[in-house]
Amino acid sequence: FTRGREPPAQFLCPITQDLMEDPVTCKDGSSYERKAIEAWIEKHGTSPISREPLSKNEVFPNRALKEVIEVFKQKLAVSS
Repeated sequence: FTRGREPPAQFLCPITQDLMEDPVTCKDGSSYERKAIEAWIEKHGTSPISREPLSKNEVFPNRALKEVIEVFKQKLAVSS
């Protein structure tokens, strides 16, 4: 990304700090990139933010966030 075109912080996975492609939300209320949180859960068995126990069946698609990220990416493509 170039200066002035940085994605909003809520579009970035707290684990990878990358723009999310497949955002999911967990019972702690945070959103993560699916692959990143699944790997984290396998290794730690907790939420990376709250440290509360967390399992893969407590991870749900965050469709609303995915849609706004897609709009952001489309706007970047148009203005490039």
